Amino acid sequence: MKIAHTFSQKLKTRLQKPLPGLEAQMLMCPPIRPKDIHIPDNVRKSAVLILVYPHEGQWMIPFMRRTQDGRVHGGQICFPGGRHDKTDPNFTFTALREADEEMGIKSHQLEVVGNLTEVYIPPSNSLVYPRVAVAEQRPDFIPEPLEVAEIIEVPAIAFLEEENRGIHRVDVFGGNFIEAPGYTVNGKELIWGGTAMMIAEFAEIVGEVIGE
Repeated sequence: MKIAHTFSQKLKTRLQKPLPGLEAQMLMCPPIRPKDIHIPDNVRKSAVLILVYPHEGQWMIPFMRRTQDGRVHGGQICFPGGRHDKTDPNFTFTALREADEEMGIKSHQLEVVGNLTEVYIPPSNSLVYPRVAVAEQRPDFIPEPLEVAEIIEVPAIAFLEEENRGIHRVDVFGGNFIEAPGYTVNGKELIWGGTAMMIAEFAEIVGEVIGE
């Protein structure tokens, strides 16, 4: 599709320029997290895939709701992704492998067009490397039931709309609540924490691309 190719090229070109980085991420940063955070030597490195594809006249981004597995991020909405294995040649490979394992997204159906700024997630001691990809059409999602409770598709433009950003009372873990910024999407779903920080940076880039 020509329209997908045009968007892909514009996004790829923008991602080669300086990224919005920490300044954009901090717009969605929970208040309990300091700006100048120390990343420990034993940090666990991960990668996630931010995929954009045309569907029903809009550019969509797929997320997954984690299963309630008793872990610190259980039940939260996030991008597909996971730990960087020693056998993975790079973080792009990790992001693509995890997206396939968790959501059935096949790497041959998309083009990786760039990276976003890495984000440190203190509760899980994870340093996350986001990779951005574009597909010409909606993937045939196959969620892994042990890890994915639900796949949630959100129009990319939703993250540019002011009414979808706000402060919410969220359960950090085990009934410990804080007030934190987040995105309300599809009328009810809340995305916050590290995922929201990545979205904040990506939304600024998307806004520039579609405004050209």
